[in-house]
Amino acid sequence: MLKTKKVSKFSFNVIKHLLKYFKNFKLRFILTFILAFISSIATIVITYLVGYTYQFYIVSYSNAADNFVIIFLMMLILSLCSHIFQFIQNALMAKVAEGGAYIIRKDIFRKLQRLPIKYFDVTPSGEIMSKMGNDVENISNLIGQFFGNFIYWTISILGNIIMMFLIHWFLALVTLLTIPLIIFINLMITKKIPSLFVKQQKALTTLNSFCEEIISGVKIISVFKMQDKFVQKFDEANNQLAYDSILAQTASNLMVPLNNFLTNIAFFVIAAIGVSIYIIFPFLHQNFNVFGHQFSIFVLLVVFISIARSFTNSFNSIISGFGHLFLAIASGQRIIDILNTPDEVEDQKAVDLVKIKGNIIAKNLCFGYQPNKIVLKDLNFEVLPRQTIALVGPTGSGKTTLANIITKFYDLTSGQLTIDGQPIELITRRSLRKHITIVMQDTFLFGESIKQNLKYGNLHITDNQIIAVAKELCIHDTIMRLPQGYDTILKDNGSNLSSGERQLLALTRAFLANTPIIVLDEATSSIDTKTELLIQKTMDKLMAHKTCLIIAHRLSTIKNADNILVLNNGQIIESGKHDQLMAKKGFYYKLYTIQFQKGQTI
Repeated sequence: MLKTKKVSKFSFNVIKHLLKYFKNFKLRFILTFILAFISSIATIVITYLVGYTYQFYIVSYSNAADNFVIIFLMMLILSLCSHIFQFIQNALMAKVAEGGAYIIRKDIFRKLQRLPIKYFDVTPSGEIMSKMGNDVENISNLIGQFFGNFIYWTISILGNIIMMFLIHWFLALVTLLTIPLIIFINLMITKKIPSLFVKQQKALTTLNSFCEEIISGVKIISVFKMQDKFVQKFDEANNQLAYDSILAQTASNLMVPLNNFLTNIAFFVIAAIGVSIYIIFPFLHQNFNVFGHQFSIFVLLVVFISIARSFTNSFNSIISGFGHLFLAIASGQRIIDILNTPDEVEDQKAVDLVKIKGNIIAKNLCFGYQPNKIVLKDLNFEVLPRQTIALVGPTGSGKTTLANIITKFYDLTSGQLTIDGQPIELITRRSLRKHITIVMQDTFLFGESIKQNLKYGNLHITDNQIIAVAKELCIHDTIMRLPQGYDTILKDNGSNLSSGERQLLALTRAFLANTPIIVLDEATSSIDTKTELLIQKTMDKLMAHKTCLIIAHRLSTIKNADNILVLNNGQIIESGKHDQLMAKKGFYYKLYTIQFQKGQTI
């Protein structure tokens, strides 16, 4: 648990950071302050007028009907103004809240575009979505629902204190003496609440991540009949969230009844003191002068307690609203964490490459996801411009990792990798990726039309060019059989297409990009053998003027490669053309023989 001083400093720093997102709304804050001031003063005046009416039209039996009508109209107008101004005030704060939330979401999204790939490898997407959704919404609720009313409550407290002293200074002093006790008791309770809300938000993130995983893998769960197990896991996560939420909300809500109890005691003390004054000094009961009007002790007590109750209600409202505050602080810290995550680092000496021929050279290349766990060890190879190089080997040998290094998704641990003689660390990622296209085994398609998906590689490509490449890659007829052809909207990562069709679209998109370097990471693994044979010549033609790296488990697809690098345990153990490697009867020969004799894919 955080200590009280640390909690206070922690909370203050988070609030200070979050308020920066609302600095452009100063005018609305000022208007809200003015409206809250007028509204709260109007409420106080109404309370006084109610007491005045009771004293002079009921207790004193006054017959001044004209004045009564005027006072009634005054109370009506003040009441309308108070409620109208509160409505406008809340509307203004709602706009401020959504405006700030808009900026926060925009900053988070832009931050995500600058983060390194490794951040997404270790951070569940459900956690990221929770920060952009629930956490931002909690901050918006704080500003929209609590902060606007906080201004009103604060002004109301100050106005009521002044009014209480004007009515009866001694009773006002007694009322204020109860406040330190209330504050002390609340501090004893609230010092542990921020950490409870932090736990609640973590539990919510865990549940969101779990749900996203389950939804994504619903078919696998059904196939393996694991519904009961995942229902149990969900119940565990859900129970943990419920438990943490109950603790946080109970601790927060405990303040409301406690404060009501304490204020009721305070009112009892005030009434007792007032009655005692009347009993001990009966001659004073008609001599209380307030704003030039004589009030009896009983009417004065009614007016005073009404104002004191308004004062304590505002005070209690602020305290009860701390639940919103603590929840927003917990959410704010999670947002600050993602915003403070270091961006993808670019070497200060890195330059843009305007044109790339495609010469790739690796010298003693080493890489590890963690410094003490090296995945790739002393790789040495060269890829000449317009050559096709194949990377083969067992699962986990480092093929995809090497592709990720060439595209600068990850930085080298040691050694050197050059593109056209320029060390890769001295090439800006943006310029490098303009010249490299990668087709991954796990194809991703956006929830847009097929045409828009194909244009992502080259926004200036024409419809005729799209159709021409689609025909060569045997996907055009499939597209035309869809309801809207190329304008068909893909849903859920292209779930209305087969895996092979999605890969063909990804290949089409890659070749339409027309970059000098292309990386194919199991790009045809889901395509049937017949279609693969049909498009093989087209792919050879499309790759003829490119430097091409092919990661393949299906070894028949790389027989014509200019060079084959055989990886095992992160090292190149063999290299050469297909015929040369087969003649050696080494590791590659065993892979090839196993695959074609036993029908296995390595």
